[in-house]
Amino acid sequence: VDFLLALTFALNMWEWMTWEVVQYLVKPVTEGEGRCRFAHLPYIRPYTGAATIFMSHCWGARWGDLVAAACAGSDMRRVVWIDVFAVRQWPGNGADLDFRGMLAGCTAAIVAAAPIEGQLTEEDQRWGE
Repeated sequence: VDFLLALTFALNMWEWMTWEVVQYLVKPVTEGEGRCRFAHLPYIRPYTGAATIFMSHCWGARWGDLVAAACAGSDMRRVVWIDVFAVRQWPGNGADLDFRGMLAGCTAAIVAAAPIEGQLTEEDQRWGE
């Protein structure tokens, strides 16, 4: 998470939505590199490794919430798997969408969700039934 945290601070992405990270960072820097995975860029690869934590998150949520969840209770050596960096963000990435092999190597999953303000309504509580 040390690189994730440094990148987020360096580009001041705390308030960005996750979809904006893809649109304004991942896609522009990978397009000229054969539309590769962000994690496979030569200058990013040294900061990657075998992930032990699968990060689940909403693309419509703040990137900073995802980063905070990845860092919570961690030392800086934790390696997390985040789809926007590990999966090609270009058409034709069907093979990238099978996460089973990656999940087999993980020992935990973290679900990043922003706090809900106020009280849940009766309708909120029925959602998903």
